[in-house]
Amino acid sequence: MAGFFGLLDYNKPGKGVEKGGPQKQPFFVFFEVLFRKFWKLVLLNLVYCLFWMPIPIIGLLLALYALPQPQPLFFLGSLALTLLICGPITCGLTYVTRNFARQEQAFVWHDFIGATKANWKQGLAASLINGLVYGILGFAAYFYIMNKDITNFQPVFYLAIVVAVIALLIFTFMQYYIYLSIVSCKLTLKKIYQNAFRLALAGVPRNLLISIVVVPCVAVLLLLAVDYQPLLFFAFPISLIFTFAFGSFFINFIAYPFFQKNVIDPYYREHPDQISDTMRTWGYLAEQEQAQEEDEENADGEEQAAPSEPIGKPDPSKS
Repeated sequence: MAGFFGLLDYNKPGKGVEKGGPQKQPFFVFFEVLFRKFWKLVLLNLVYCLFWMPIPIIGLLLALYALPQPQPLFFLGSLALTLLICGPITCGLTYVTRNFARQEQAFVWHDFIGATKANWKQGLAASLINGLVYGILGFAAYFYIMNKDITNFQPVFYLAIVVAVIALLIFTFMQYYIYLSIVSCKLTLKKIYQNAFRLALAGVPRNLLISIVVVPCVAVLLLLAVDYQPLLFFAFPISLIFTFAFGSFFINFIAYPFFQKNVIDPYYREHPDQISDTMRTWGYLAEQEQAQEEDEENADGEEQAAPSEPIGKPDPSKS
């Protein structure tokens, strides 16, 4: 059984590994890369926080102390602005941690800024869509939960709660692939969300593993931040140093092999001439040669099945 319960299937050979040689288990590769990139992940987390964290902090301080009376709407406005900024910079975060996850070189500041600039339009649109969908689904779940005891509609409301929770879960699974698609492929936003939905349903075990680890950590920090006296002083440095970059690295380490298998590889199986020298280090060339050898061995005059239609065109400029 490959990886951790078969979920961390990271069979890409690293540099210096001979063809057909023994492979390290992904569980150990994860911690090896994590320790090797530890301080770069800390730096990346600080850079990420630098771009968005001052806005809600300033908004909170102004709403509580600078204005004549507390203005919660002012603080909510600062949160909305933060949401818009987080989309583009999450593209930069995802690009760097994706490269770390597949054991490739990435320069924290240069690549973060470059990926943010290159993908800011789709990142901004994704943050707007995500905020809107989460707002609608969250309000629906809250409304039905609060009114579930109404006698005349009790069965309907319980069914609606289940539907809303499942929809929230699936949409959360989609988040693991949306920004990964933006920084890896040349796709329309519609196609990005279609692929993310398919991968959310097709990769339930690994998506659950990601959620079991990441969602509770984020939820605990949010709960600590709500009671900002004095627990905010605990939640703030943890978020500033660890949360986002380490969470993104964990997500991409688990999600990227599944994403590559179902989005990137199908395209290159039909377009082997577009495999660049850089991509050869990812194992694409070896896969094509192995597939060609197997085809030659199995060629006995039988009709070969047509390759599956690729669901995404990789963008070499984002690699």
